[in-house]
Amino acid sequence: MIARPQQSSPRVFPAIDSSLYAQPSPSEEESQRQSVQHLLISLSHCNLTKAQLFFARNLRPKEHLARFLIQHRLAFEAELAAKWQRADFYWQQVQNQLKSLVKQDSLWQALAKEIKHDYPESESLKDLVLLRQRLVEELLIDTHCGFFNGLNQADTTERGDKSNVQKATFCDRSFAHISFIEALLPHSSLENEAWLSLLASPWQQQINHARANKTWRDAIRVCRHRLKFFPNSVPYQTELADVQAEEVLAGLQNGILQKHYLANANHLAQGIGKFEILAKTYPHNLVIYDYLGNLHYLHAVQLGNSQQVAEGLVAVEKALVYAPYLKKALDTRNSLIQVMNQTQAQVKQMLAALRRQPNTRLNAQGQKLNAQAKKGFKLRDKYLKSKQPAIVQEAIKLAQAMQVWNKLAGLPAYPTNQQALALYEGLSSILQQPPPDKSSIPDEWQKVSQTKHELAELPAEPICNFLIESLWKKQNPTPTITPPPLPNAPIILQPTVAKPQPSQEPFLPWLFSGRHLRLKAEMAVAITALLTAGGLGLYEFSVRTSRARAYERILTAEQRNQPLAIMDEAEIFLARTPLSGRDAREDQVKNLYTKTFVNWFLQQPELTEDSNVEHYAKRYQQLIED
Repeated sequence: MIARPQQSSPRVFPAIDSSLYAQPSPSEEESQRQSVQHLLISLSHCNLTKAQLFFARNLRPKEHLARFLIQHRLAFEAELAAKWQRADFYWQQVQNQLKSLVKQDSLWQALAKEIKHDYPESESLKDLVLLRQRLVEELLIDTHCGFFNGLNQADTTERGDKSNVQKATFCDRSFAHISFIEALLPHSSLENEAWLSLLASPWQQQINHARANKTWRDAIRVCRHRLKFFPNSVPYQTELADVQAEEVLAGLQNGILQKHYLANANHLAQGIGKFEILAKTYPHNLVIYDYLGNLHYLHAVQLGNSQQVAEGLVAVEKALVYAPYLKKALDTRNSLIQVMNQTQAQVKQMLAALRRQPNTRLNAQGQKLNAQAKKGFKLRDKYLKSKQPAIVQEAIKLAQAMQVWNKLAGLPAYPTNQQALALYEGLSSILQQPPPDKSSIPDEWQKVSQTKHELAELPAEPICNFLIESLWKKQNPTPTITPPPLPNAPIILQPTVAKPQPSQEPFLPWLFSGRHLRLKAEMAVAITALLTAGGLGLYEFSVRTSRARAYERILTAEQRNQPLAIMDEAEIFLARTPLSGRDAREDQVKNLYTKTFVNWFLQQPELTEDSNVEHYAKRYQQLIED
């Protein structure tokens, strides 16, 4: 169960339950007429035009709020009906409209003024900042908290299911509401501590759920997402490392053939690369270095088993740089050194035998052994002589110093590297040569702090207490903890149906929304192409039909010796050309047209100005040239 932390001031918007947007009876409506409940319901059922609803055109301030509440009501109703795809569309519309509205202070001022005029008793809604924050917290965040609790609490027994599939479906759906809450928190008045109290449990539940199902990528995604909000949380960093290590180990094969060892070695090399990125991202987390040491050890074992002993020697040295206390790595190093010595001795004997038998050669296995013997300890020595071991050791020392710094209450939250290292070295010097009694600790610390200017301004009391507790194992007194204010009673909103219902995004609201713009552009291009193709098809059909009819009439007129009819129909035939190519009848029509025109022209009397001869002559010239 999650709930928004309790606030000292009374609630402004009505309590969230399944009847939030239900229309009241006439008697209830009369009693609520001057209440926020009446304002909420009346605006959420406001009759806006399609242009106002889709494009927010020509809206008064209260109509902007009405448009916003209509989207919230539609999402609320779809969620209750378990129509999740439809609900997601409207939830996202609410988020998008909120982002736009919060930037318009003038709109909120005008809205607060209108509410003051229409609802004079609603004093708490007259302040624009308070109105905006309470809308986000008490209406939006509380709604998503309620659906998270209700969906998360859905029980398969109550819903008559015979398996846990349905429960998992409702549980997975509950996590979607956490994403909506995360997007709303920046618009609220809640501080980071309140964010953590609200989101910590759902995040952990998602991670546990993914780890239980061995869906490592989902678990890693949530761990990384959580660290975006709280990047300095060492427990969150550590859990990311734990999950990533589980993913690497889960990918190892159990076979005993050389191909299995090679596959495992390659898989571990990839896992080590991921942890090296983690170490660069969170350089002050010691657990990550411990994992790197263990992974390099496993890598060395797999390389040794796959007869890559020279590479295994490098891997085991890296393991001991990261984790010098790792006894199994020390044993593996000794074993690999012994195997390499044996390999070099065996290869020496083989090469001597080859020299005594000139016509013989090494087989594939012998060539591999010879290659390993040539590498010998060169790769290991090259690594040990490089700067890399010293760089890793310095990074681990700094991480240890930061860990000690964070243990001491009362010190600055974010020390420099030099401050942390100076404190670590100063404490180490005292712990290695402790004074005879507790009373000497302050003097000893004063001597140390005077030698390092980074320590001069640090408070001595927490440092001396830490030294006393470390040297004389002083038990920490039971701390007195002031409990935080109790959260509001958890809101529970459950779907009114037993199973998720098929649904889809509403077409017209989706079409005029700002979502999936690329898809809409592709649809527009496809529709344009379809309409163009359809128009061209209709044109082609019309031309073919017109020509076919004209051709039939030409043949009929030829049989009846009607020259004017032949020329008129020939003009119709030749006036429009098909898009699909040349018509096979066209040459026949042109020849007949030419023959008929010439014979008819020669038979005509002297031309007059109003004669049809000129008309037919011009049409003939134009069509034949085309």
